[in-house]
Amino acid sequence: MNKGGSGGNAAARARETNRVNAARARAEASRARAAKVARDRARANARAAKARANAARARSNAAAAASRAAKARAAQARAAAARANAANAARARANAARAAAAARAAKARANAARAAKARANAARDRANAARARANAARAQAKARANAARARAVAAARAARARANAARAQAKARANAARARAVAAARAARARANAARAQAKARANAARARAVAAARAARARANAARAQAKARANAARARAQSAARAAKARANAARARAQSAARAHLKRMNAKNRKAAMRRMQKKKMAQARARMKAAMKRRKR
Repeated sequence: MNKGGSGGNAAARARETNRVNAARARAEASRARAAKVARDRARANARAAKARANAARARSNAAAAASRAAKARAAQARAAAARANAANAARARANAARAAAAARAAKARANAARAAKARANAARDRANAARARANAARAQAKARANAARARAVAAARAARARANAARAQAKARANAARARAVAAARAARARANAARAQAKARANAARARAVAAARAARARANAARAQAKARANAARARAQSAARAAKARANAARARAQSAARAHLKRMNAKNRKAAMRRMQKKKMAQARARMKAAMKRRKR
């Protein structure tokens, strides 16, 4: 029972240790996941900020291009005003002189060339503004792609962290289950060993009791045989003693009878001696037979 209790305490300690280890692993996985997510978020924010800076730079370039386009349009407006002034001057001077008109026409052509150049510059500025807008659009698209890629990388890393945490939890649960199974097997082995020890102790105790009972029965049988032998020996000794005593009494009686007979014979006449002797012998024989019968009865008892 103590072994079973110690096995149960060991299993409980193992389960508690496994739970603590699993909780520690989950906490470490959660901290690692949070740190990784924070790093990924910071990197994504840095990339987004860089993309925003690039977009702002592109917008600034676009604004500068728009400013140059506005200047070009102002130049075109000035050129238009100049053309209008030239036309008015030409109409005003048309009636004055053809030579002056030709000179003014040449000047007007020169102004037209300058206006064409201004238009070309404006067209170039518009092309630059379009290129700047395209660059800004490309930068924004690249920033969005980088942000999406950063989000995808962060999501993949978070998923990998969750998978690692799930694997760690599954491993911890498997270790806990294995520890519980090992503890249960050890407890069962301890109970089986205790049951075997108890059964062996009971068998040894039963064998010892059986041996002690057999020895006690043998001792009682030996004592009974010894007592019976002692009683038989005592009875035999008593019978022999009684027989010797009876024989001694018979001898003593015979001696007394003989002595009495001799005394009586001395007193009797010679005539009556034979008859007296016969009667005495008969009497003695009857007495001897009676004594022998009594001795036999006593011996039988």
